[in-house]
Amino acid sequence: MEKRQKKYTGYSNKKTVQKENPVKNSVDGRIVAMNEYGDGEIHGNRRTIKVARTVVGDQVRVKIPVSDKSYMYGELVSLLKPSEKRVDPACASFLDGCGGCQWLHFDYQEQLKWKTKILRDILKQRLSSPVKVCEIIPMEFPFAYRNKLSLRNVNGTFVNMQDFDDKTITAKNCRVETEANQKVRAILGTVKVPSDIQQLHCRSTPDGSVGIHLFVNKVSNMVKEFSDFCSSTVARCAGIGAQTRNSYELLYGKNFLTYSYKSIRYTIPLNGFFQTNYVQAEKLLEIALEQLKGSKTDTALDLYCGCGFFTLPMAQQMKQVIGIENNAASTENAQENAKVNHLNTIKFLTGDASVVMRGMKKESFDSVLLDPPRAGCDEQVLQALIAMAPKKIVYISCSPSSLARDLKVLTKVYDVTYCQPIDMFPHTSHMETVVTLKPKR
Repeated sequence: MEKRQKKYTGYSNKKTVQKENPVKNSVDGRIVAMNEYGDGEIHGNRRTIKVARTVVGDQVRVKIPVSDKSYMYGELVSLLKPSEKRVDPACASFLDGCGGCQWLHFDYQEQLKWKTKILRDILKQRLSSPVKVCEIIPMEFPFAYRNKLSLRNVNGTFVNMQDFDDKTITAKNCRVETEANQKVRAILGTVKVPSDIQQLHCRSTPDGSVGIHLFVNKVSNMVKEFSDFCSSTVARCAGIGAQTRNSYELLYGKNFLTYSYKSIRYTIPLNGFFQTNYVQAEKLLEIALEQLKGSKTDTALDLYCGCGFFTLPMAQQMKQVIGIENNAASTENAQENAKVNHLNTIKFLTGDASVVMRGMKKESFDSVLLDPPRAGCDEQVLQALIAMAPKKIVYISCSPSSLARDLKVLTKVYDVTYCQPIDMFPHTSHMETVVTLKPKR
């Protein structure tokens, strides 16, 4: 169960230290709303002031630019009176300015309420027909879930990729990372990083295995020595790879990790993409499959299929599935995953979705699943999808705004019959949403 969060007690942070003297170009106000980017908002005088690191109910003093714009960003100068919805952050790095978690100071139950509200409001504002949005699915224990650690080298020290106000934050601990990643972070905080290493990405699996991917200027002897140190020090290190501008070299072990969901075994390349939160990703997958409700006579299309996360279990239910992915390495990985799982009814195609779909005009599909990047689909993909006229579309989105924009096109010929947000990223403003569309009657 979720541990009870401590009510705000007045932690020390330069962003929340009260100042008695007025600040030039400052205003006092109350945070009345949260937006999809994680900012609190002050409304009034025909303008909206967006303020990071605030929560609904905070009374604040904010420095604002001289501007006649109706939307502007303000800098938090003083927290005049904290909201009852504010809690003590569970991570010291947040206080130092780490930007990995926007809402670590926001009560988790309130986070859930606002994520649902944000999605509902955006869809209501931008679509002509009402959409019934279900309450967001929470994470039972909203910590230790992030399975990917990303660090950059600054003067021989690994620091967080995410920061707040352009600060350089020395890597310490991270409450939302998996236990395995936290141990790697602790080890890396003790070493001098070779100058040839630009970034380090580390992924862990539920069994504690770890894979490390380095971005380097060149694979020098110092890089190899660093790899030797990691392979001998990091528990359950499965592999270490190094990526230069033009080549990739495996320095230790295997170039992939493995992860299993029920009877399906996925291989995850050290430099590949995979879902960040295993616990919630399985819920997402189960909901998507339930919405597809495929049968052994159905054919389906999986757009932006990646390594086949959705494609493989879809193939267990259906007669044939075609996956389309723009990244050749991901397509190769997906093909290997299909082979490992003895799924011979899947076909993977590499290329831009709109281009590949134009070459499939004569093919028809019972259902289409699409899981595009945060920017959503381009107009050509949506029009090609409409031309295919599938009986059902399941759209998975990580951005309410791009989802609303794309639904505005699709709902000209389809109705939204289901809309379920999932909290994939606790303590941030981000979420995943599963939407089902069926042809208008």
